[in-house]
Amino acid sequence: MKIQRIFFDARFIRWDNHDGISRFSAGLFAALHRRTPVTAIIHDTRQLQRLPKGCDYLVASDPTSLRELFIATKLNKAGAHLVFSPMQTMFLHFTTSSTIATPRRRRVSMQPSA
Repeated sequence: MKIQRIFFDARFIRWDNHDGISRFSAGLFAALHRRTPVTAIIHDTRQLQRLPKGCDYLVASDPTSLRELFIATKLNKAGAHLVFSPMQTMFLHFTTSSTIATPRRRRVSMQPSA
């Protein structure tokens, strides 16, 4: 399977003051961005302050919002092939994309592309 579009859940990156998950996410996104095209999933454009200049991004709902139940539909429409989330909160039960959760949960679902 050839991965064409990688999406990274950057909605936990804080623009005011990094905490642990924020620092981890920003650093991992920056490293991935240097190696391959990747799209950040954000919920507030202020999060772009912590991401590499000129990176692709998609504005989605706050991860604590009830609209999180529909994130899969939004990602499918955006053409996501692989989605990485540093937290276990992303609701991707109806997505056609492959998903990778945090290493802690070790959940990887790789579906062949049609």
